Amino acid sequence: MSRRSVTIYGGNLDDLEAPVPESVWVTDGSLHVRSNTDSLSGASPVISEPHYLGHLGFVYHMDHKSTGLADGSAYDIFIKGAVGSYPHIHKWRTMTGAGDVDVVLYEGTTVSADGTSISVENTNRNSTNTNAITFFHTPTVTAAGTVIHELWVPPSSTGTGQSHAGANAEQGEEWILKTETDYLIRTTNNSGSTIDLYQEILFYEIGTLP
Repeated sequence: MSRRSVTIYGGNLDDLEAPVPESVWVTDGSLHVRSNTDSLSGASPVISEPHYLGHLGFVYHMDHKSTGLADGSAYDIFIKGAVGSYPHIHKWRTMTGAGDVDVVLYEGTTVSADGTSISVENTNRNSTNTNAITFFHTPTVTAAGTVIHELWVPPSSTGTGQSHAGANAEQGEEWILKTETDYLIRTTNNSGSTIDLYQEILFYEIGTLP
């Protein structure tokens, strides 16, 4: 990635008494970008990269609910990689009807059948962009692969005059998955009872890495 010098203009930056401009322009001589400014401080507001990519229509949301997962049973979600896609798992949440549930992410999964497709939506409803990676539930797994991340939904608790049944767990950092690589999310119920399960993933995709 090459570096370019840019020029910022849009007001007298040396005159502290001059009115704050409503916007400034950033240019490298060929590309001109307008940036709005805060009317009080004169600073240019910024947003995070995932927020910006959402504006561009490259952020996607997957969610899926499964009911009646018996104690000691596992539920699988298969993530099928795509050529030229570097998926960034920005948020990943698991919610269950009761706790003591293990959620494990495997890399390099092999399957003999993908399973049932799970729909994915673009979070920018004005965009026609579509996701490259795809999601399936209940695949036929030949080899789970290598464990790369684990989440734990802690046990539910009850006490005098109160109870706590539902629980959830979220990943604490963004994961950048390998391109053209398949993954598996395996959720195992150790709660001692039958539970319902909900998973959601917010992700964005880019074609290159810096």
